[in-house]
Amino acid sequence: MVNQLKTLAAGQREFTANGKKYFSEQSLCFERWNKFEEIQVEIGIGVDFKNLYKKLQAAWTYLNAQEFGNSSVEIHDLMTGVKKLEDQKRVPSGVRLCTLFINYEGEDRGIYSEEMVKMKMDDWNKEGYDVNGFFVLAISFIPNLIEAFKGISNGTFPAQK
Repeated sequence: MVNQLKTLAAGQREFTANGKKYFSEQSLCFERWNKFEEIQVEIGIGVDFKNLYKKLQAAWTYLNAQEFGNSSVEIHDLMTGVKKLEDQKRVPSGVRLCTLFINYEGEDRGIYSEEMVKMKMDDWNKEGYDVNGFFVLAISFIPNLIEAFKGISNGTFPAQK
């Protein structure tokens, strides 16, 4: 039973969970790199964050030009991506991303499997780790995420009315 959640500190690269020593690495084998590419797209709702912003910006531009058909296509594509993620009952994409980079001692870094993902998540859950620390770590692995959010927060995204 977990009475109090543990939190990964910002920048923490080593921790113990369920009796295993875990640590994060910055490099990936080819199989895990391919999976990284898939997961970052999932996290970006069907596109990477840079292109997500571009699609929203394109839809906005089409609406302003009263090109409703083109705008509808852009918005529909994004809605389809969101629906696909909603329909999938699985480990959250951010946690799956972390399992690519966070390894336990003796782990074969040349493989990726859903069983491995679930085993790691079970270890982290049994140890009582707060999921937010893993999401913060996952964000650090996704190129362009911070830049996209900075662009939105600096007023380059159309203001809501």
